[in-house]
Amino acid sequence: MPQPWDAYTDDQLGLMDHLCIREFLVMGFCIGGPMIHKLIKRAPKRVVAAAMMQPSGSRPEIPDLFYQNNMKKWGPALCETRPDLTLAMAHDFLTNMYTKRADFVFTVSRDFVRSIKTPLLIAPDDVPAPVQGRDGGARPRSELGGDHLSLEGFADAHRRGRGVRAALPQGARTRRSPALRTGLA
Repeated sequence: MPQPWDAYTDDQLGLMDHLCIREFLVMGFCIGGPMIHKLIKRAPKRVVAAAMMQPSGSRPEIPDLFYQNNMKKWGPALCETRPDLTLAMAHDFLTNMYTKRADFVFTVSRDFVRSIKTPLLIAPDDVPAPVQGRDGGARPRSELGGDHLSLEGFADAHRRGRGVRAALPQGARTRRSPALRTGLA
């Protein structure tokens, strides 16, 4: 598969089309970060906001980290359950997915990331990652949510009026649902 990230994006947008969902908020963990960037690039008017939890990306000091980890664990396990697949096929897939795109978030350029207008909430883990500003430029409409990675912390941030609302562009207005106004949520 020469463009695995595009295939995932095709599937995700195809599902939204099938469900007749025009606009949506997306949340992703780990490789969900690169997937979200690809969705925003391909369908910027459909993705109204995004939350990236511990998003993955390329690490310059270990550019083949994702390839190596997946060739050790995922590739052999997949081939064991799918006799129609080989480790050579897993190698080609992972090379196209990670090592040929071993820069920043795998799916889009740094310039594209700097230009994103979609509201983003980014909750990094404690490992230095490219989404934490290693590219030298902040995402203009994003907030790093490192102080509330736990469920309790995220809920507390929501009660304090932070969370996704805090990632909206300056001056944007949000509407609280009746459940939030009555305290039921």
